[in-house]
Amino acid sequence: MNILLPASKRLFRDKVYLTIGVFDGVHLGHRKIIRSLVGSARRHKVKAVILTFTPHPAAVVRPYKAPPLLLSVCHRLRLLSDTGVDRIFLARFDRAIADLTAREFMDQVVRGVFNAKALFVGENFVLGKAGKGTAGRLCELGREFGVTVTIIKNKNVDGSPVSSTRIRALVMRGKFRAASRLLGRPYSILGTVVHGDKYGRILGFPTANLDLHHEAEPPSGVYPVLARLGRRCCRGVMNIGFRPTIDPALRQRRIEVHLFNFHRKIYGKDLEVFPLAKLRNESRFKSHEHLIDQIRRDRDRAARILSTHTSLLDQLPHTPPL
Repeated sequence: MNILLPASKRLFRDKVYLTIGVFDGVHLGHRKIIRSLVGSARRHKVKAVILTFTPHPAAVVRPYKAPPLLLSVCHRLRLLSDTGVDRIFLARFDRAIADLTAREFMDQVVRGVFNAKALFVGENFVLGKAGKGTAGRLCELGREFGVTVTIIKNKNVDGSPVSSTRIRALVMRGKFRAASRLLGRPYSILGTVVHGDKYGRILGFPTANLDLHHEAEPPSGVYPVLARLGRRCCRGVMNIGFRPTIDPALRQRRIEVHLFNFHRKIYGKDLEVFPLAKLRNESRFKSHEHLIDQIRRDRDRAARILSTHTSLLDQLPHTPPL
């Protein structure tokens, strides 16, 4: 799956259909492109292939403007693998790729490495040095190199194009329902469960501490959540913030999830968390006793809210409750 570009050898003997992009979020706009790719590939009996990159090209070309990512690489690849494509290739984006002109990229990568017969991209897609490989330019290059370039129109929701930038802004404002509409799936965060200071256990509410794999985080606060561990799902409550009552000097935000009626040790495992609307902002309490009382109220309120969100649970396939 991982490749270095430009590569010295061709990956496919037979012609393939290809799409290229970061696909951060794997949102409705991305899915529209991939759906067209897969449909055309099936009709012409060729393989449908995705080329995606890490890090985000902006992190190499203009790091001072690089956006915080909605998805980690592993989360992105998991979602892309569910789109029906035949192969996904992850390439490391570096200065050598950034310095390729659009013509060089079409010649060396699209045709040379992938032996692509057709290329599918969105109307705002650009590639090549200085972003000169616009949709129109790619069509010209496609004719030169014998690659059919199909430009997919933007997917619009509420009169505006769906984009990772638009979704990112919603997530960072806690607008999860609106973000989910643009994603075409319930918004979630994914992280690895790591060891904490066990203070939640001392308070009587053990938590899973998450090390997120991505950068665009919801705002601080307390949220009712559904959480998926492998193929199983349970309910819980999540706190994002600086824990001012427990550790007033803490400078780095923590993400802690208390799962209801859950007692397994899951350190090192990936946990996908689906937050709902915020219960409250993070607060500093007069004592740990006041904090415990509030956590208990948060848990009870979250349980009531989650009992009415069976429709969201239905959208998470193959997830028998814990």
